[in-house]
Amino acid sequence: LEALWRSWWRVFDSAQAALDLIFGTYLNRSVSLQRHFLIAVQALELLHRAFLSGGVESDDEFKVRSDRLVAPFRGADRRCVKRLLRWANEKRLQDRLDDLLDGMDERVRSSAVSDDYAEITANTRNYLTHYDARTKARAADADRQFELADESILIAQDFLIRQLQVEESERWQRVSRSDLFRRVKYRKGQRGGVDL
Repeated sequence: LEALWRSWWRVFDSAQAALDLIFGTYLNRSVSLQRHFLIAVQALELLHRAFLSGGVESDDEFKVRSDRLVAPFRGADRRCVKRLLRWANEKRLQDRLDDLLDGMDERVRSSAVSDDYAEITANTRNYLTHYDARTKARAADADRQFELADESILIAQDFLIRQLQVEESERWQRVSRSDLFRRVKYRKGQRGGVDL
C-alpha cells in the first residue's frame, strides 16, 4: 500500500492538469457534447506530454536539422522559416493517441476501443478546432463524438492505472468492472465491433 501511495503522488504531480480536465468534464455532463469531446482529448494530450516523449526526433537531432534548414535564409525569410519550424518536432495528435494505445491492456483495447479511434479522434478534434469544411467528412457525427469522448476517458483511466504500476491482472479487473468500460464496450458491440 505504501508503494501505491508513493506512486499516486508521483503520478498526480505529473497528471494534475489532465485529471482536472477529466473530472471537470466527466462529472459535469451539462457540458456541451463538443466541449466534452474536446476536453477529453485534451486530457489525453496532456497525459502524453507529461509521461511520454513528445518529439518526433530527439531535441539534439531536431536542432541539427532545423539549423541546416534555416542556414540558407536571411532576414524576414529566416524569421519565417524559424517560425514554421517552431512546432515541427511535435508529434501529431494521432501519433500521440497511438502512443497511448500502444501500452494499453489488449483486452480493454479490443473490447472497448474502436479500431479507428486514433484516426477519427484526431480528424474530429481538428475539424472542431478549425472548422475547415475540407475536413468535415472525416469528422465523427455527434453520436460518435459522445462515444469517442468516453473511449478517451477509458484510455486515460487505463493509462493512469498503468502509471501507478498496478499489476496487469489487477488493472484488467479494475478497468473491466467500471461502468464506463461496460458502457463503451456495449456501444462498440452495437456498432458490430465486439461480441457482447
